[in-house]
Amino acid sequence: MTISCSVKDLVFTYQGEPTINKINFDIHRGEIHCLLGPSGSGKSTILRLLLGIEKPDAGEIYIGEQCVTSDKILIPPEQRNIGMVFQNFSLFPHLDIWHNISFGIRKLPKDIIHERCNYLLKAINLSQMAHKYPNELSGGEQQRVALARAMATNPPILLLDEPFSGLDSKLHEDLRDFTLHFLHSMQATALIVTHSPEEAMAIASNIILINEGTVQQQGKPDELYFYPKNRFCASFFGMINQFETEIMDGCIKTPLGQFEVNEASNYQKAMMMVRPESIKLEINAEHPQAICDEVKFLGRHSIIHLTTLAHLGRQWHFHALVIGKAHIKPKDLVVLSVNKNEVFIF
Repeated sequence: MTISCSVKDLVFTYQGEPTINKINFDIHRGEIHCLLGPSGSGKSTILRLLLGIEKPDAGEIYIGEQCVTSDKILIPPEQRNIGMVFQNFSLFPHLDIWHNISFGIRKLPKDIIHERCNYLLKAINLSQMAHKYPNELSGGEQQRVALARAMATNPPILLLDEPFSGLDSKLHEDLRDFTLHFLHSMQATALIVTHSPEEAMAIASNIILINEGTVQQQGKPDELYFYPKNRFCASFFGMINQFETEIMDGCIKTPLGQFEVNEASNYQKAMMMVRPESIKLEINAEHPQAICDEVKFLGRHSIIHLTTLAHLGRQWHFHALVIGKAHIKPKDLVVLSVNKNEVFIF
């Protein structure tokens, strides 16, 4: 596959401290990637380096086959032809929608401008609003105009910086869905910056998960969810149960059973992690392992709060998740089971 953007051994320091530490990733043409990580992980810095606003201490950036950043090269932002959708949209308030979209291509022949603007206005379902101004549009409509303006120059890659933050949940979902279908319809290559795992999994074909300036894991959403490489990767994708224990005779004992651990010595500390949806429960008052403390119904699913019984030794508090409304009630005694393939041991 053709690579639209390539980052090689990128290093950036701020006040003597490395904020980006030898980051590598490729973005293939026609794919949507998400740069995912917590606040302060380095996402915005990577965006500025890609745009050419900042110069790295080491490493290279390629847009297509052109090297735009290296120890000897720093192509300025205006010559990189990178599309950018900012968090606050940054539309020109004194220009109507037509002229906002055509701003980046205003030097092209008029027939090409006319054809491309009409095409983009139709793609964002705003043809009837071409001569309105940004302050006459809703937040969702302004976002769509910002997308069209960024795509007008046919950029080799489109960058979107937290494009759905600050929106109410319904508009958030609607705009996220629109953006996904718009990018696919335009066969666009995009890198979306977000701190939301749910957002990344909903929109990206590939996720680059970073923390403290380092790539922790990258791959398809299901790969990161089901095969995390470390504790950070496992815990970042929503609620997860953690059981700190000790290895003995190649095994660890937990409230959810005994699990083998390869190539580990006795008394070595281990962390067993399992997602709430991987835990199965059955009411059983004769041989119970845990008691239900509380059940919270959240619409699409229910979260069940559990505590292991004292006869198991240590009492653990943990959570299970079931689709829809739970059949378990507070004070019910239950037995536990888990698919060993869905258990992570670090």
